[in-house]
Amino acid sequence: MAQALIASRNERLLVVEDDEFSQQLIELYLRKAGFTELTVANDGRQALDLAKANTFDLILLDLNLPRIGGTEVVRRLKKEGLLANIPVVVISAITNMEDTIQCIEMGATDYLAKPFNVMQLQQRVDACLERRRLRQEVAVARESQAIDRRAARALRAALARQGFPLPGSGFPVDAAVLAEPASGAGGAEPGLGGDFHDVLPAPGGGTCFLVGTVAGSGVAAVLTAARVRALARAAVNEGADPAEVVASVGRELDGGFPVGLFVGLFPAQGGALRHANAGMPAPVVLSGMLGVLPLAGRRGPPLGGDGSDEAASGGEISLQPGDGLVVYTRGLADAADPAGATFGEQRLRAVLESVLSAPPDVVAASLCEDAAAFAGAGAPRGDVTIVALRLRG
Repeated sequence: MAQALIASRNERLLVVEDDEFSQQLIELYLRKAGFTELTVANDGRQALDLAKANTFDLILLDLNLPRIGGTEVVRRLKKEGLLANIPVVVISAITNMEDTIQCIEMGATDYLAKPFNVMQLQQRVDACLERRRLRQEVAVARESQAIDRRAARALRAALARQGFPLPGSGFPVDAAVLAEPASGAGGAEPGLGGDFHDVLPAPGGGTCFLVGTVAGSGVAAVLTAARVRALARAAVNEGADPAEVVASVGRELDGGFPVGLFVGLFPAQGGALRHANAGMPAPVVLSGMLGVLPLAGRRGPPLGGDGSDEAASGGEISLQPGDGLVVYTRGLADAADPAGATFGEQRLRAVLESVLSAPPDVVAASLCEDAAAFAGAGAPRGDVTIVALRLRG
């Protein structure tokens, strides 16, 4: 019967053994197992020089060596930081277990007691190389995730930077935006929440603004937020009104994270503010005559979840000069104290009553500060985005 071919292996191994017969025996075993990249050292000094100058996947180290003993070799490898990446299998007589244990405590991966057979040698080598491969895969995955998170945080910061235009004939409104990233509420990844907002000119004049949130956190949530904002921008640029913008975004989402989205449009020549809401908290109107009241209009379900094919119905509101509007994401009302009670809409409206006529930046800051004080210092929280507007006289 023909002997089965042994697949060649390209892992680089360093064999440190001063006894010529043992050295040749180990080499023979390893080559029969398919290893071709073998380097041999005859003493501890040569082993250290080779380990520092080359990259090895495994070191087989006899402890009874001339010039520098094997235990000292392990100690110096650890000092040089090489043990973190190169597994070391120490080879020692069963009577020298004290040194073997010392090497294991310093970071050697495994040991092989003399005398050994080919099966024992191959099992130790294969197990150590497999553990190294798995560690490298985990390290690569973590580095890839870290790169993704850094990119997502940069994208999240860009989503939070958008500001409103200065008041003018096309935008007769004072406005302020407060956008704070999540700090870890409900398992959310700090800095990687799903809030977003945007402000852009509408075709034919006027200004469109949107506020939204993705019900999730992490890189995928930030990417979803960026995609929703891009879809909404495209719909606005095509001349869609707020309800059509919401419906257009909903048609493009194919499951995944549910998305809340509010879209508002100020006409260039003034008049009623047109709006549509899918899954966002009801915005609040600050009326000089009627006080604090919810924005009238039916809220549709979140986009991308069950029922997202049901379009949000549009609405209109005629704001009087001096009236304000506050749009916020769920993270504000959901801020929780140590007992688990939430800030809630009732407390939110109480704060707004105290700043009924204040400038938009004061309104937004007061809401955020009161919610933070309610939750307590250092309390984890989700994304908070507040857009405060006030119609100029």
